[in-house]
Amino acid sequence: MKKYKLKKWYPGCGDSKKGDIVKRDGEKSNVYESEIPTYFSRSQIENNPEYWQLLCDKCNKPIKKGENITFIKTDCVCNKKPLFTTEDGVDIFKGDEYWNVNVLFNIKHIPNCYNFRTEKEYVLFNSLNDNNCFSTKEAAEEYIDSKKPTFIMTTEDGKKLYSNMTETLYGVTLSPAHVDDTILTKEFKQGVGDFRGWRKWFYDTGAAEEYLLYNKPVLSLMDVAGIYVTANPNRKTPIKYRSQRDRLLKLIKSKLYGKDK
Repeated sequence: MKKYKLKKWYPGCGDSKKGDIVKRDGEKSNVYESEIPTYFSRSQIENNPEYWQLLCDKCNKPIKKGENITFIKTDCVCNKKPLFTTEDGVDIFKGDEYWNVNVLFNIKHIPNCYNFRTEKEYVLFNSLNDNNCFSTKEAAEEYIDSKKPTFIMTTEDGKKLYSNMTETLYGVTLSPAHVDDTILTKEFKQGVGDFRGWRKWFYDTGAAEEYLLYNKPVLSLMDVAGIYVTANPNRKTPIKYRSQRDRLLKLIKSKLYGKDK
């Protein structure tokens, strides 16, 4: 009996999915069969190592290129002790290749496993260097896609935010329907919150307050003078009406600056 495992899907494998195992009984048989069942020709399986991984017929462990596949007890891969097991669950033996992903999410191909004589050395190396090892480049890339932080947004004061960050942001708005002196506080973290729309978001609360101070629409004395002419400081106003203008000016300044000036 010979067994193969599908390493990755391709158009010619039909409904089979990654990890499915096919087997062929006897040397005279030219057909491989899966549990679905799906049938494949011998040449389709054995001549496409890019998609099909040869397995030990006893333990379903991968048989690497150049290994004895007669499955005599002393030569079978299931009788060999692996140096370590990759993150995707494949045992790695001396001479095997694997792909290393470091903390910066860079992939390095190791064509011949000679770095570690024992599993203890492998565990120590990875604990010190924060590396992860995989049996295929595709598995390493899948890991990176699932773990590598992605860029989400830049705040108004220039802070770049990524999917793995948790930060407190401060939102302000100049929309006439919502404008007020309140700065909204909201937590930014992966999968939480919507920071789009009419509100502007800042990383620094001081920057949010400054933006609101310099950009919030305010009522000026000249705005009032457009309707209430005696408020115009350039107009010749009788003394008895000047106190009204002065009180208006004092009120507007207190609203703008928060205190009399």
